[in-house]
Amino acid sequence: MSQTEKYTIFVCYYEQLAEDYANVIHKVLTELGYRVFVAHIRRPYISGDFRKFIDSVIDGCNTFVLINSLDALSREEIIREITHAFPNGDLSGHEFWIFRENNIDVPRGSDVFKNKTKIDLNNQNQSDFSNPSELARSVLRKCKRPYENPELLVQTPVPPVTVELKITSTNKINLNQINLNLIIDSIHQATKNKDYQLVLEFYEQLSSIDPFNLAIFNNKGVQQSLLGHYEDAVESYSLALSINSKLPFIWANKALALQKLERYRESLECIDKALAEKPKEIDYILTKAFDLFYLNQFDDALKIYDDALIWSQNSKLLSSRSSVLFTLGRKEEAIKLLETAIRNDPKNDNAWYNFGVMLNDEGKYEEALKKYEKAVEINPKDHRTWNNMAVIMRRLGKIEESLKIYDKAIEIDSKYFLPYFNKGIGLSLLEKYPESIDNFNQVLKLNPKYISAYVNKAISLFRIGNKKESIDNIKTALDIDENDFNANKGAGIIYLESEDYAIAEKYLQKAHGNKPNDLNIAQQLLVSLNKQNKNQKALELCNSVLTQYPQDIRFLIGRSYDLVKLKEYDRAIDDCNNTLKIDNTVGTAYYNKSCVMSIRRDIDESIKLLTKAIALDKGLKELARNDADFINLRTDERFKKLINS
Repeated sequence: MSQTEKYTIFVCYYEQLAEDYANVIHKVLTELGYRVFVAHIRRPYISGDFRKFIDSVIDGCNTFVLINSLDALSREEIIREITHAFPNGDLSGHEFWIFRENNIDVPRGSDVFKNKTKIDLNNQNQSDFSNPSELARSVLRKCKRPYENPELLVQTPVPPVTVELKITSTNKINLNQINLNLIIDSIHQATKNKDYQLVLEFYEQLSSIDPFNLAIFNNKGVQQSLLGHYEDAVESYSLALSINSKLPFIWANKALALQKLERYRESLECIDKALAEKPKEIDYILTKAFDLFYLNQFDDALKIYDDALIWSQNSKLLSSRSSVLFTLGRKEEAIKLLETAIRNDPKNDNAWYNFGVMLNDEGKYEEALKKYEKAVEINPKDHRTWNNMAVIMRRLGKIEESLKIYDKAIEIDSKYFLPYFNKGIGLSLLEKYPESIDNFNQVLKLNPKYISAYVNKAISLFRIGNKKESIDNIKTALDIDENDFNANKGAGIIYLESEDYAIAEKYLQKAHGNKPNDLNIAQQLLVSLNKQNKNQKALELCNSVLTQYPQDIRFLIGRSYDLVKLKEYDRAIDDCNNTLKIDNTVGTAYYNKSCVMSIRRDIDESIKLLTKAIALDKGLKELARNDADFINLRTDERFKKLINS
């Protein structure tokens, strides 16, 4: 592996004044398993043109970190590195983190910097810090992003097209008891004004006048669905069907309401009733395939589409079938099918939407954004597309701009909970925790059982110091589903940061059991075990991970630590050496070897290794000062000088 392939994060800083801050970032991120490039640490190990090497490192990194400290924005080297990372101010190439020293002499941005880089830092989110400890906490917050179930319409399978609700014309309502012209006119006017609550009140009046008129109950169900009252809508449709069970569109309406409640098996039964009456109704076919899709019956969903495509090349069938193919990993087929769907009907906004989802999944955010823009050009009232566009803007680092787009989605459909949820995520990333909590509360009004909202609300509450309410929300999430991955992950992290290590272990162990390949969870579990001195259990965890990922430095180092504690010194040194074969600049590997040498009373070798470790990671100096493994070095003047210099 070449050196340029090793690094995932590049730290840009003014070496003369911000070296200590760069060391803090390096220490925090390295401990979390990131491969971090910090110039003054790496320079002694790089031969040749160092500037050219830096450019190649930047090109290979996912994240670019700027330390905005005193005089940083005027330094040519910093400007050069930023213009290389973000040519012409294009922020799409890397995730951009900015940490600003909270000093009256440190500007948020400058005209000179803006003119040279085409980036206005005044419009970028900057995490302020006053000291190294605050900086470390800010870095951790960047890494420990809210534990969301990310963007349901982006990250999870793309749902097929749903069906517009069918409404029986109010002019066909036949009531003999009274003259209803005034009520019907009022219904028409309220519908035109989209005052669905008022329309519902009129239908309530009508249903009390004539309790056996199916048209009234169908239309009442429609208004309840528009207001998000899906349980009530199901009841209204059921009453209509009790009067006449042969009307397919009422069965279809009931199926749609059940879908909103995620009761897909019941929805499937209803749409089958509709299809029995009208087997070639495209909207009903799409609805059935939707149910099968969310029941993970993908082969059955494909058969539904394939049977229909024998007699119809409907563009919606093609674009929806592509969703199933994409979910099954048949991505090339899915893309080709979407291209055919768009050729057949360039106005199929769902095809453009699905195209955007698929490109987003592949990390092609700019291309995905263009597809979404085409979709909203065709259908500007599709709140899903606006929501997903905002998600991409957030990923491109344009968080403030994304918040405005979420507001657009909310304006279109205030009962759609995802924009509130995603806006809450954006606000928490901006460290605007009270506002993020307001948005998560709105989510829970609309969807009281949405676990990810409780988890993210708990994280935001924890960030503002409200530990009790934070834990209450985590417990609510666990009450809804004690096996939910995000709920257990969130609980584990909160208790870990609260230093309640035994409780943290319990939840992290459960999360790890759900997703054993999530190495971030495995690493947090490892921390909780070592904090309790459960070294044998920690060793077993490392062995398990390294069986599948034998070159993961985090767990090689973790295992070497546990082997030292278990007095298996030769094996500990083997892990350190294997780490250094992968990357000879990992200070912790030298540090752990130094511990072994100290225990074995090889004082000279221990001092030599510790000197190397601290040169690579100055944060290890503080650790060495109180480390019991160095008891044999305490009286050595070289050790005293090393830890006190």
